[in-house]
Amino acid sequence: WLEQDPIELLESVRLCIGGVADSLRLEGTPISSIHGVGITNQRETTILWDKLTGVPFYNAIVWSDNRTRQLADALIASTLNNNKDYLRPKCGLPIHPYFSALKIRWLIDNVEEVKTAVASKTCLFGTVDSWIIWNLTGGISGGCHVTDVTNASRTMLMDLQTCKWDTELCSFFGIPMSILPEIRSSSEVYGHISEGPLKGIPISGCLGDQ
Repeated sequence: WLEQDPIELLESVRLCIGGVADSLRLEGTPISSIHGVGITNQRETTILWDKLTGVPFYNAIVWSDNRTRQLADALIASTLNNNKDYLRPKCGLPIHPYFSALKIRWLIDNVEEVKTAVASKTCLFGTVDSWIIWNLTGGISGGCHVTDVTNASRTMLMDLQTCKWDTELCSFFGIPMSILPEIRSSSEVYGHISEGPLKGIPISGCLGDQ
């Protein structure tokens, strides 16, 4: 199993922001010279958190974590001819533990707090980009719950033709669409940093790391 602490991930971003601001001050460059902030992140890594408190329900399950192998095998066995590529025509991916949908399903099945939050519609899902953007743009005080197409494309839940979350894909994995972030392009203003040395600067780019 491979996990990361979502709070530590967020604090490392805030530390980086502070370091940039300090460096600019030392060289006499105004913060206003920063016109936008971009985010690049490891894809597939899965975080579920409470939209009312901002607290993660569980550690981030890392992209290379293989705990959902048995679940993947069971889903493959449920398809015609045990076809691991059953969903590939729509989402472009084989049924495999690598991708976010299986990690979400595992969390719903194995973490009681997640199950409760899903039922009460207080659960939010995101890959690392979504988690960072939501927090930097306000978190529980109006944070933007978004992702970009490159990250969404690795969840197994997005239709590659429409670039939207797909009801059939979500149903296959038993994942409620209410927890999913809005899918946006990789280059647009998603929101503005709500506090700290870069307050007011737009987050205007988001891209999976490869």
